[in-house]
Amino acid sequence: MFSAFVGFCNCKDVKKCRTPLAYKGYSQDRAHVDLNDPKWSTAKFPEANWEPVVTFLKRYHKLVHPSEAFKQLTPNTAW
Repeated sequence: MFSAFVGFCNCKDVKKCRTPLAYKGYSQDRAHVDLNDPKWSTAKFPEANWEPVVTFLKRYHKLVHPSEAFKQLTPNTAW
């Protein structure tokens, strides 16, 4: 599984996604989306629907990065 999280925030293990982030003093859930699932194909989920995620990734580009699979679903985005 690929993750947009870098460094110590990248668990790559779905079982750990609900682990408390002790260094911040609170817990945080992480969302994992299997981009290989056919429901996310461009035929069923147009590229424009990913715009909020694209905006988020671009805004926080120093912390999170798009996976190659996500880049394939957003071919009109300049990464």
